[in-house]
Amino acid sequence: MRREAAGAVDADARPPPGRSAGRAVLAGVVALVLGLALVNLLAARLLSEAGGVGGVLLVCAIGPLVEEACKFGAFVAVARPARRGWSGYWVLGLVFGVAEALLKLGRFLTPETAWREDAAAAAALLAGALASLALHTALGVVVARVTGRRGLAAACAAHVAFNTLTLGAIFGLSSVWGEAGAQLGLGLSATLALALLGVTWRAPARGGDGAPTEGTRRA
Repeated sequence: MRREAAGAVDADARPPPGRSAGRAVLAGVVALVLGLALVNLLAARLLSEAGGVGGVLLVCAIGPLVEEACKFGAFVAVARPARRGWSGYWVLGLVFGVAEALLKLGRFLTPETAWREDAAAAAALLAGALASLALHTALGVVVARVTGRRGLAAACAAHVAFNTLTLGAIFGLSSVWGEAGAQLGLGLSATLALALLGVTWRAPARGGDGAPTEGTRRA
């Protein structure tokens, strides 16, 4: 009886899923601003000093680590997971992904330039936007389910691996088939990101701190 009562108290003490969703949206906006500012500053220096090597480092390693650190820091500061738990972190990922997708689609959505895009270029832009949306949402789900620093480490590793694999695929395919190969690489990156989102969304939670579980996800 005492164990059941203690379990009931612990269950009541855990914040319900979605309670931190509103703050997670704000954290996503803060993370986006910080991430864009830092990555752009790094891009200017790396590209000027190291050329193509700097660009590869920025895309494959430095950029992903900066973005995940900004997201994590913003969530801790704004959403206060010690009180509300980590379950809202996937909302932060969704906000970040939507914003990054819109930035990639900006050239296509501008009335002055949209009409110049051919079907292949438009499909490539859409694939890149979809990859960003699915990837960042999936990374948010990873942190929400694993929670805390372990979740941050898992998200950083997944982000670096994804960017490295997709950039390698794009370069490799473009060297064989040119522009068509690069567009195929973008399509593969979107497919991989969607697959990652599906796997992470269906995976059981591994941490506490208000992370979503199978029961709460179905509810």
